Amino acid sequence: MQDCQLTRAISVQRGRWQSSEDREASSLYHKRLNKGYDYRAAECLAGPLGPCRYEVQNLTAEICDNILPAGKVLNPGLQEILTAAVIWASKDAAASELLPDVVKQRITDYETAHFNFQPSRQRVRININRSLVNVIDDLNHGSTTGDMEDKVEILISEVRSLKRQNERESQLNAKRFKSLNHRMDNLSNSVDRVISFRTGSASNDDGNADLADCKTLSQLWAEWQFGISGSKPASMFSMAERNKKEVKHRYQWRKSFWLAMGKLVLHTSAEVACDRLGQVYGSHLPGGLSGLCKRIKADRLLRKYYDTFPI
Repeated sequence: MQDCQLTRAISVQRGRWQSSEDREASSLYHKRLNKGYDYRAAECLAGPLGPCRYEVQNLTAEICDNILPAGKVLNPGLQEILTAAVIWASKDAAASELLPDVVKQRITDYETAHFNFQPSRQRVRININRSLVNVIDDLNHGSTTGDMEDKVEILISEVRSLKRQNERESQLNAKRFKSLNHRMDNLSNSVDRVISFRTGSASNDDGNADLADCKTLSQLWAEWQFGISGSKPASMFSMAERNKKEVKHRYQWRKSFWLAMGKLVLHTSAEVACDRLGQVYGSHLPGGLSGLCKRIKADRLLRKYYDTFPI
């Protein structure tokens, strides 16, 4: 088939089988949208003159059974197609030589008993658009094999294709967003370090008693010392402010980190202490900063920290 300039994508689709056990030839398609492949293969195998259509007037199932009785076991429609081709061949001098004598005798006997056949042959052109196949003969008579179900199947296939493209694009966007978020965290961490440890920012004692949505340990420590976004430093919250509904829970789990930092800054710079706490208690582990603070709370004496970084 490939010798006749048929692409491999089409040639590998030929040969349908109903099951792997009996290996019987079938017209079933394992993919409905591959119908066009079989038409392309048939057109190629027809030879340089191309495919053609054989027609016999008044051809009935009884005539087919008389001339080609073995065709009864074939798939519906194939017996009629082959019978029309055999009848036409019997009328052609060159083609009749290819027919067995017994088949030619059946045709002669039937014509003697009933009427003479009037076969015709038209060259056909096959126009394929996906699975919709339009066969046009020399008389410009066409028959489209794609019905409404096929058209719906094509639309569904297109929708699925778009869905797969959107899923792939979503996955790529998620990776891009994760990378961008990681870079922003690193940048935020660097800015926090400059603000908290290098410039000696002044605290806002008159700000609101609010706790920010901190992303890094540097932000947590800056929140304790100076406050963030104009808020009062957490170290200056009154009991009433600490017990506010929107503050109490955050304040409680962050307090363990602030107390640990209060001990460490006595002999270690705040910048280094934040890095070491993150390494020892796992700022990258599940739970984020809240999980880290809970692990620090479970190790009140910071034994794990001092085992790793002794004084």
